[in-house]
Amino acid sequence: MSNDVLHRVHRQTLNSTLQMTAEIYNKTLIRIEDMCLLMANKVLSCLGMTAPNRHMHDALNHELQRKQQYDIGALAETVRTNVP
Repeated sequence: MSNDVLHRVHRQTLNSTLQMTAEIYNKTLIRIEDMCLLMANKVLSCLGMTAPNRHMHDALNHELQRKQQYDIGALAETVRTNVP
């Protein structure tokens, strides 16, 4: 499952050289815990597994959203004026 998360990150960032990180490991734990909550109504720590750090996940999502807030019009204008 962590390879699925890593593959998704490769596609989203267009960077196929990324390796497994703590954030990717944490995202995987969150996905597993979400499944356990749906199926057994229990978090991973109640099942004897390592619990994910959901605060890290929220902070990472916020940082990604912040980095993606750019002016597309200004970028298009820069390309128009600088690319022959």
